[in-house]
Amino acid sequence: MKQIVTYLVAVLLISGCNSFPEKETTILPKEVTTRPSVPDKPKPVVQRPPTCCGTTPSRSCGDFNTPVNQALQAKNLDELAGLLVKLKRQADCSVDYLKKLKRNMSDIAAAKARDFVQRGQLAEAEKWLQHKYAPVNSWTTQDVRGEIATKHKQWKKAAVFYNNALDLINNPKVTVQKPSPAEIERVQKLAIETQLVAGTLIH
Repeated sequence: MKQIVTYLVAVLLISGCNSFPEKETTILPKEVTTRPSVPDKPKPVVQRPPTCCGTTPSRSCGDFNTPVNQALQAKNLDELAGLLVKLKRQADCSVDYLKKLKRNMSDIAAAKARDFVQRGQLAEAEKWLQHKYAPVNSWTTQDVRGEIATKHKQWKKAAVFYNNALDLINNPKVTVQKPSPAEIERVQKLAIETQLVAGTLIH
C-alpha cells in the first residue's frame, strides 16, 4: 500500500514540475519598406504661335468663301454685312471681289426694299437701303429710292433718283450686266413723268 501511495506522489510531483506557464509571444510588426517617391516628369509645353491682344491667327480671304456664298444664297444681309467688315481686314481680298460683293448686297437690299414698298411699308423699305445693307449705289437702289420718293409725292427727288439709275445703267464699270430693255424703258418713262410733275427738266 505504501508503495502505491509513494508511486502516486511521485507521479504528481513529476507532472507538476513539467507544467510551466506558457510564455507569451509578441508578434513584431513587419518592417514596411517604403520606396522614395519619384516626382512626375513635367509634361512638354506645346508651343503655339503668338497672337496679339488675345486674337486668333489671321485668316485668308478664301476662308470666307463658303459663309459668303451661303449668305448670298439665303439673301441674309445681316450676315453679309458682318462678313463684309471682316473681309475688308483681309489683305489678300482683291478690290474687284469686294466691289462685286457690295453690288450683290445692294441688289438684294433693293429687292427687299421694293417688296416693302409694294406693301406700303415705306419706313421698312428705307431700312434696307441703309449703307450697311446697300454699301454702293446701284441702278436698282436708285430705282427703288425713286419709287419711295414718288409715294411721298417728292417728285423732284424722285426724278433725281430715276435719272441716277439711268446713269448707272449706262456705266459699264458699275453695272456689269445691264437690265432688260423693258426695264430700261420703264425707268426712262418714270424719269420723264416725275420731271414733268415736278415742273423741271434735269439735264
